[in-house]
Amino acid sequence: MAFRILRQYGGKKQFAAKWMRRYNSIKQLDPAQSYMALEKLSDNSGAVPLTNQDKKDLSEIEKPAEPAVEPSPAPSAPTAEVAPIPGSEALTAPAPPPEASPPPAVADNAVPPPPESGATTPPEVPPPLPTEAPVAAAPEAPPPAPAPDAAMDESLPKPSAEEGLPKPAAPVPRPEGYDSELDSGTSPPPKAVSETIAEAKDPEADDLSTVMVEEKPLATHDVNFLGLGAGIYLNDKVQNGATTSFYTPGGFLLYSRILKQNIYFKGGKGAADDLSFDAWMGYYKILTLINSGDSYTVIPLKASARYTVMFSDDFGVFAYGGLEQNVVAATTNPDANAQKGLSSTIPAVGVGAIFRAGPSWYVRFDGGYEGVDLSLAIRF
Repeated sequence: MAFRILRQYGGKKQFAAKWMRRYNSIKQLDPAQSYMALEKLSDNSGAVPLTNQDKKDLSEIEKPAEPAVEPSPAPSAPTAEVAPIPGSEALTAPAPPPEASPPPAVADNAVPPPPESGATTPPEVPPPLPTEAPVAAAPEAPPPAPAPDAAMDESLPKPSAEEGLPKPAAPVPRPEGYDSELDSGTSPPPKAVSETIAEAKDPEADDLSTVMVEEKPLATHDVNFLGLGAGIYLNDKVQNGATTSFYTPGGFLLYSRILKQNIYFKGGKGAADDLSFDAWMGYYKILTLINSGDSYTVIPLKASARYTVMFSDDFGVFAYGGLEQNVVAATTNPDANAQKGLSSTIPAVGVGAIFRAGPSWYVRFDGGYEGVDLSLAIRF
């Protein structure tokens, strides 16, 4: 998975991150697994040259939008004087377009000027203008630009260059090659990145003040261990009034529970410690201890407190102390003194080491006064 780091916590092995992308079929990360973390510092590839289509799209994006303003009344067109008509006021008419110069207006009793030399047809005489006739309205099309010396009406409202312009959209990241600024005008965003784009447009997406990070304690909820192992056990042999200690191989079942974590060491980038309770139940059988044909089935029971310092998630050392009680469960042709000697209480004191063998599996080695053993335990 790909994450965007929002915040890192000094002195802890924790950081707050936002999911950005999944790979293959991974949908959720297992908290009990170990993963390799790669931090992206920069892009390896250099700048990609723009294609012709990219340049065309870029020019459309950078082209300023036209102001969206309501149409204002067209300014008055410049007027041209016409010949006065007897008994009437001087009338005005719109100035003709510059490319087509109409013949000058004349009065109804005036004689048109003679045609120019070389002309084949006489100029048309315009009909007489009616008295007090209104000037024709200017066309709705934008009027031609006035001459430099034409007077402009300064009272007309002028549209603002920034009024009505749409605000540019906030830049959106380019998930999977889609650029919201360059590609929005030509193609819709792909379905696979719609959610990412929606988050990027959210104004609160990058606001860390709105991010609620759950401050989980360093202590994990997996505080139980269940293991199976083998070793040698210490016991006492009583014969003819003399007591002799000896070791016998056997197997055992182990249960351990963490009672308290981070007592002196807080973990994070450094060591972490914990206090645990261990309970053991072993099994071994002794044949021909005193007489020929006698046998004794012994179940050693051990309880101890263990203090562990984990230097990393994969290795730690510990010390323990407690008691071991050997119980004779079954006998054949027993000797009374030997049976009494086997039912002994022995101090259980020693040290050991613990190694991580898998996501939830640990190998544990114990060596003490009561015996030496090796076990494999699962944490849950």
